[in-house]
Amino acid sequence: MNKKRYEWHTIDFRPATGWRAVHLKPAAGFIALPMPGWLIQEEIVFGPGDNIIPSDFRSRRVVPGILENSIVEPAVDEPDFWMVLSESDSDPHPSAEIREREQRENASQTQSHPS
Repeated sequence: MNKKRYEWHTIDFRPATGWRAVHLKPAAGFIALPMPGWLIQEEIVFGPGDNIIPSDFRSRRVVPGILENSIVEPAVDEPDFWMVLSESDSDPHPSAEIREREQRENASQTQSHPS
């Protein structure tokens, strides 16, 4: 089998003073925590035997970083991550949280019951 595996690896970090990462609480509500910065990540492709496949072109992405056990990790990897807010942004309105939870619930139902 010639299956490829893809992973994102952090190659750089840029501070994000004043930015906040918003996470949904389990039942209701959210928490906005200071976001240390932005992670610049590059996609690495692994082939058989976990060997990196060389490439002249690699996809890159910029994602919000959050502090996890003293290490800055991609917020987008956390299931409760919702959004980022700049220092000038207000907290989300409660109706926005309700819509987000409904969208997530609808998406999970669609994934568990494909047509």
